[in-house]
Amino acid sequence: MTVPNPSEAITLDHCVEIFVPSESRYGEPLPEYLRAEVLEKVKFSLYDWFGGVTRKKNLRVDQLEGGWPLASGEMADETVDVVYANASREALEEHFEDLPVLAAEVANRLMQEFVAFRVDSKMTLIPGDESKSPQGYKSPRVKDRMRALHAALQRISSVRDARDLFCNVLHYEFEDEQ
Repeated sequence: MTVPNPSEAITLDHCVEIFVPSESRYGEPLPEYLRAEVLEKVKFSLYDWFGGVTRKKNLRVDQLEGGWPLASGEMADETVDVVYANASREALEEHFEDLPVLAAEVANRLMQEFVAFRVDSKMTLIPGDESKSPQGYKSPRVKDRMRALHAALQRISSVRDARDLFCNVLHYEFEDEQ
């Protein structure tokens, strides 16, 4: 039996994780095709940065349940995919500044207020930029829109109330005509 040479060993001292959510910042389920694209980007990035001697299939994805506040103040209760890879000290030092950039890309692509990544046991939350969401997506939750519509319908007692409903709730352009 051949004894391995310790000088040829590769030590992977660190674990890097990126959390990929399943709902937007408004609590709406994200389209599966979009999540699949983001998961592939995250997997490929971690593979490229830290998996020089590991095949891509060895990167693992775990599903966890998470809860945190949404923009509406309600609590999100969603499934989160955690993509992680082990990294050497050298690879982590080389790509440490790439991690927040990747997390910001995930946050913006998936319409998130924050996306988390963790190195070893230290969690970092990277904010998303709502203006960079796909196609300028800024829609409130469907439930919130329905509540606003219901409230506007209940208070209609004048032409002004009707105008408010059509312009402010249903987003029609105002035309000052009879």
